[in-house]
Amino acid sequence: MLNWRTLGFGLGLSIVDIIMMPFVKEIAGGWPFYWMIVPMLIYAMDPIIFFFALKGEGMALMNLVWNLTSNVVVTLIGLLFLKEVVSPTKAFGIALSFLALFFMTYEGLEQK
Repeated sequence: MLNWRTLGFGLGLSIVDIIMMPFVKEIAGGWPFYWMIVPMLIYAMDPIIFFFALKGEGMALMNLVWNLTSNVVVTLIGLLFLKEVVSPTKAFGIALSFLALFFMTYEGLEQK
């Protein structure tokens, strides 16, 4: 059984990245720099979400789940919406990230 709480907090933290990363890319691509205030304010929510995530999971695992979900989702946005391209080797690495997330949130093999 997957630990949906841990995965949910990882996705919640990733949503902040999902909103922020493409916004920053547009600013870097030519939008006026004063728009940087928007992703900065959005990103300020991460410590609050992380605080509540730590109530049910350790920092090491929670940080890994957050990083992996963020990386996978932001990468998918880049591929699907921003039309970025990755090599087959990098696509394989992305697939391994999904597998890592599964094993980090799966609780069926742990001894109680």
